[in-house]
Amino acid sequence: MRRYFIIINIFLITGFFNILLSQKLHIAPFEGIVYKLPNGKKYYKFNENYKEFPVINTIQWDKINVPSRDVEDGFPDVERRGAFAIMFNTTFRATETAMYAFSLTSDDGTILWIDGEEIINNDTEGAMHMKTDTVAITEGMHEMQIWYIQAFPTKYGVIFDHEHVDIPLEYPKEDISFNSDILFEINAFDLSEEGLSLLDNLVNKLSRRPGMMVRIIGHTDNTGSPSYNLKLSEKRANSLKHYLSSKLKGKKISFATSGRGDAMPIADNSTEEGRSKNRRVSIELVYK
Repeated sequence: MRRYFIIINIFLITGFFNILLSQKLHIAPFEGIVYKLPNGKKYYKFNENYKEFPVINTIQWDKINVPSRDVEDGFPDVERRGAFAIMFNTTFRATETAMYAFSLTSDDGTILWIDGEEIINNDTEGAMHMKTDTVAITEGMHEMQIWYIQAFPTKYGVIFDHEHVDIPLEYPKEDISFNSDILFEINAFDLSEEGLSLLDNLVNKLSRRPGMMVRIIGHTDNTGSPSYNLKLSEKRANSLKHYLSSKLKGKKISFATSGRGDAMPIADNSTEEGRSKNRRVSIELVYK
């Protein structure tokens, strides 16, 4: 009898962990700060001055799911029948890099941010209405904020939901070119301060695009020998690769580099202007 009991428990535990593994996003409890808004307005638009309003109390919810209800029925954990707003903060872990659909439904306004980037803006007045968006989320930890605002109330309601979307990650191919005079000193392959700043902007872009193949190709003008130019162009391409890859660890982005020396000019090498244009590093962003 004891053996059957153990077997049954093993099946229950295994099933429980299979359910956990099947979930793509693991969201921590929502910490909410409730702000008191002045009564009398039918609509409050979100702005960064919301923290100037008095705090009513703080709340903690496992999920945000308050279906539409009359004001007389009250709002959970908020002892107020007038206008108020809540800023929810939490973190979540994505078990894999994939596409996820997020939705906000609210009476009056809501906004969703993930890692500081606005994903859904449902900041409008009126009865319960929903907005959705589908975005790529990289594997790992992320921050989330949800703003809910209830102005002059007749009804309450706010619902947040999400689901994994089984569609491939797709991005358009892009070609980017950097002038080597900005990235490097003359005949050097160590990145300059100005070059690092330019590449940081590219890092921000690539961090939101998991699954990309980044091809980096170095080019020079025809000053110097072809063999020297080829080696210099290869070293410059590798400098970009090392910097970008160090900033994008865990983003599932792969890199390929090559140098073409002076073999592929895009301008006339007989003029200084033309030679300056030919000294470049081109980057191709291609979805694998």
